[in-house]
Amino acid sequence: MEYIFISPHLDDLILSACDFIIYLKKHNNKIKVITIFTDFGKGPLSLDARKYLIKSNCLLLRNFAKKRKNEDKKAMKLLEINNFIYLDFVDAAFRLNEKGPLSQKIYSLLGIGNRFLYPKFNKQSLYSKKISKEDSLLSIEIFNKLSKHVSQKSILCLPIAQKTHIDHVITNIVGNKFNNKKLFWLDQPYNKKSKKFKKYKLSTNFSISNTKYKAVSLYKSQVKQLFPEGIKLTKEQIYEKN
Repeated sequence: MEYIFISPHLDDLILSACDFIIYLKKHNNKIKVITIFTDFGKGPLSLDARKYLIKSNCLLLRNFAKKRKNEDKKAMKLLEINNFIYLDFVDAAFRLNEKGPLSQKIYSLLGIGNRFLYPKFNKQSLYSKKISKEDSLLSIEIFNKLSKHVSQKSILCLPIAQKTHIDHVITNIVGNKFNNKKLFWLDQPYNKKSKKFKKYKLSTNFSISNTKYKAVSLYKSQVKQLFPEGIKLTKEQIYEKN
């Protein structure tokens, strides 16, 4: 059986479903990983996005993009996953409104203004679950590109996308448009405990393996931001629809 994991970002899959993948591989299942938001645009950057880069030990956007993919490739190698695809849609924190007056573009050079679709890392923007008007057609573009890599017989594995990043929400919406059988992982580190969801029931969970710790540690640009006091992981929870 082929399992297709559709991940929003380059570290999300390993944070949330690494041990699930290890289990599936032990039982001779095929694994394909498709990561959607793997590009970071060409700038300009909001003040918050600039801070994010600096905390990732990068000053230049192109270096940051290269580092993120290199980290992910190392994790794929560790898990012996050879079939992985980057769709290269731009991460929400770096997406821009390309339309608008000249003044808006000038302000954006200072890192401020309405040209940034999700300007701040706070509950009012990236984590609000509110998709911007400019992103309203994005799910269609992603679905069309994903369709080229998804076979009808494959089982899709998606983020459950509760109380989390806007790109996780979009990934969940797009993945649910397919008629395939689906499983859902609890997004970590945003959600750390098993929860009862109206549409989902807990299927299984997995203890934390040493391999997962090794894989997570490979995402060096992200680890210090996600786990400032050291890597702390919780059991993976895999859900299915009621």
